[in-house]
Amino acid sequence: MINSQSPQDNGVHDDLKDVLKMIAVTLIMDHTIDLEPRHRDTILSQLFTHRSFSEYPKETSPWMVSMQLKHFFSAIRDRAYQANLERLQSILHSSKSANPRLSALLHVLGFALALEECQYTTLMQAEGRVMRREEAEWPSWKRARDQCDGVDAAFELVRNLFHCRYSAGKNRQHADLNEWVKKSQGAVEKEFLVGLLALFDRNREYIALLCG
Repeated sequence: MINSQSPQDNGVHDDLKDVLKMIAVTLIMDHTIDLEPRHRDTILSQLFTHRSFSEYPKETSPWMVSMQLKHFFSAIRDRAYQANLERLQSILHSSKSANPRLSALLHVLGFALALEECQYTTLMQAEGRVMRREEAEWPSWKRARDQCDGVDAAFELVRNLFHCRYSAGKNRQHADLNEWVKKSQGAVEKEFLVGLLALFDRNREYIALLCG
């Protein structure tokens, strides 16, 4: 899709880039950040602008550096989520996009991937609190489960809006991608949907486990 040179696919390219940015920054926020020695001085000098870099010892705390970077990326993440939500809303309310159905699908799938990663992080944080004995096991898991349920409810709203707009007005839980392939609006959309079907087929057991 990225390599397509069709002028009418420029809008889809922009949507895909925005979605990939959202997923990438979510992954950054949900994983420990390691600094290679060759990049350490440059990164630290940019982070600690309020004090002279020479005041910091050579063995700067990795935890402190990671927290500084996470704070920086959290702002980028929040802007990415907001931009993608606003873009999806504009697509659902208008058909001015070159390929509105494919653009909307990209954003919905992007949110599914990003929010699943957020849920995974929530559960890992709950496990961490239990292991550090900061909280009892049941309250910690209950709070994490409630947070994950809230994420599911928010995404269900987005998914239902998408189906109401592009699935013949039906509030359906599962889209018929084979039907979409037959009605695809262009080569790029058809290629993307065929690849998506193949991905679902390869991960059928995992998807069934999640849906079960």
